[in-house]
Amino acid sequence: MVIGNKGAKIKTIGIEARKDMQEMFEAPVHLELWVKVKSGWADRRTRTAQSRLR
Repeated sequence: MVIGNKGAKIKTIGIEARKDMQEMFEAPVHLELWVKVKSGWADRRTRTAQSRLR
């Protein structure tokens, strides 16, 4: 899980990725990140076991 508190971690990842891509392509880059959350995801043992959350 790399989302972080209120999306802070994924925001930082997105900003750094955009900067790296702008350098690589030598052009402006617009990067959109989407997160989908299913209700009750933390209650499902199989999902938390797969993501190694406890």
